[in-house]
Amino acid sequence: MQTSWKALLRSVGRADEPDDQDLALWDQLTAEADTPSSSSEETRQRWLAFRRRYSGHGSTADTYALDRMLVETASPEELRAEAPGIYQRFCEERGVPPDPHDLAMKPREVGKKETEQEVAELRARVLQIMRSLHWSYTFAPIRERCRLKLVEGAMWQMVGATAVFALTLLLLRISSVAVYRPFFPLLATVVYAGVMGGALSWIQRLGGVSTQGDALGGIAALKNSQYNRFLIPLSGAACSVVTMLFFIGQIVNAGIFPKFQDVTPTANPDWAFTISLLPQSPKDYGLLFLWCFISGFAERLIPDALKRLADSFNIQTRSKKTRSSRTQTTKAAAHRH
Repeated sequence: MQTSWKALLRSVGRADEPDDQDLALWDQLTAEADTPSSSSEETRQRWLAFRRRYSGHGSTADTYALDRMLVETASPEELRAEAPGIYQRFCEERGVPPDPHDLAMKPREVGKKETEQEVAELRARVLQIMRSLHWSYTFAPIRERCRLKLVEGAMWQMVGATAVFALTLLLLRISSVAVYRPFFPLLATVVYAGVMGGALSWIQRLGGVSTQGDALGGIAALKNSQYNRFLIPLSGAACSVVTMLFFIGQIVNAGIFPKFQDVTPTANPDWAFTISLLPQSPKDYGLLFLWCFISGFAERLIPDALKRLADSFNIQTRSKKTRSSRTQTTKAAAHRH
């Protein structure tokens, strides 16, 4: 388990070396520890032991250990003063409103001295909040590095798809296919539009992973969704072809949808559609590519349309069978009479 976590940290460019944020927090905590509010011998000895153990700048774990030591050695007055601010910072990190009834928000009653048990309960609550905060401080940057790495991969994927599309058009032009069979460049452009729509949808989905809450859960969600980096653009390409078939078959027909020319008969009827099966006007070209991009971006658009089409076909089939059964029953009754 420890090895897998180290591999995860290295994969996002972070092992156990402190970064600028760690160093700044370490310096602040060290300054606080050098000027303790408590002058007890126990506090001084704990701090000296800590300094001997961690010379120089510590890692994230060292910073957490120092922060815990400061809370554990804080005086009751300092603990009560610091608790509301720490709790509010915890609520901001979690994205939840502060609870005025939380133990950390409980104000000290004037003229009443807190008991040792009350101080111990408050200290335990602050340590619990501190643990959650440092958990976020440790894993939130890792989550964002994972997100950035996946977004960068998606952008390079879009660049690669553009290069493949340009190369395909160039080869079609060199081989004269684009001149004599213009349907093939059209098909390549339709597929390219679907891939771009799917890639943009994938990037939008990466942004949908919450930046608040459990950072470790966000890392797992990003890691487990890596296969979508290839699946969603491929699905977008397939949906864009299906979208074009919807328009060719006039299954959908309105002013916002493109219209295609009728196929002109040729000497070779098997390939006639590759010559004349094209949109009627530049406006129809634009609408075709736009809808193909939308079908790749809106992942459920074409699957839902196909489901509705299949349901409609099933209803019509059952209706025809019902009418046929009724007709046969009527004929059989008439024949008996």
